[in-house]
Amino acid sequence: MNFPNFAESFFVSQGFEKVSGESKTVFLIPSCDCVIKLPIGKSGSEHNFGEWNFFQKTHGLPFHPFIQPTLFSLKHFDEEKNESWINIQKIGHRACSMSPGDFTRQMLILTDLEADDDQHHFYKQDNFFFDRTGKLRMVDYGSIMTQEIIRKYGERIYHQFDERKQFSEDEKKEIDDRLVNSKF
Repeated sequence: MNFPNFAESFFVSQGFEKVSGESKTVFLIPSCDCVIKLPIGKSGSEHNFGEWNFFQKTHGLPFHPFIQPTLFSLKHFDEEKNESWINIQKIGHRACSMSPGDFTRQMLILTDLEADDDQHHFYKQDNFFFDRTGKLRMVDYGSIMTQEIIRKYGERIYHQFDERKQFSEDEKKEIDDRLVNSKF
């Protein structure tokens, strides 16, 4: 049994809440205020390493508060000597309760429509949590495209995101039209 499978079996046996994604299995460990991210396949491992690396490189820069800290990353090798990365990340305080449409439109506005280039990360509310001060933080930031958008707009999102924002029908149409027109 490889280490991620062993770790998953252990966390399940201890009763920790399990959340499965496309490239990671995440266990919520509230007693230590963290989550454990176990990779699913090569993509999951690459994204775990990408998160760890990006957090280390950006520690202390202006947009740093927008990304949820990756506290620790463990590299291990399976029987075929393939490397894999397991991350420990600080847990988010609470999920976003905004409607999915208003959330997506706000991301589009705050990124000058560039969130549309990375819908997997910027349109899914599961990739974001609020910290104890009420600021939005991103928890899934391992891909290069995601990191480029964070470099450009992370500080703006961190300071300007408003969970209470509700778009009028006219605002929705204007944003949707801008998005459609940006594709031509």
